[in-house]
Amino acid sequence: MSTRAPHAAALQATGKFTEFPLPNPNSGPTTVSIAPDGLRWFTESNGNRIGRMAQGGTRIIEFDMTRPLCPYPQVATYKGTGSTSDATNFTCK
Repeated sequence: MSTRAPHAAALQATGKFTEFPLPNPNSGPTTVSIAPDGLRWFTESNGNRIGRMAQGGTRIIEFDMTRPLCPYPQVATYKGTGSTSDATNFTCK
């Protein structure tokens, strides 16, 4: 088991990747998308968060999700009881 902190990566014009440490350990970063403004967005499969990285990796911000991140084509579906602000009250279907 690796003890290395999770990282986000940015692809440079030269084809090289640069890794940047993430604030939360064991977050499981995955699925990166680059927005038109150059910000990189990514999901964290183990933390139920999404993250945003500024160009050049100068700043990383993570956002807690109130609903689970489901693999496509599944969607988060409310179980019918409990708070809709609590991810445990949803299931992926």
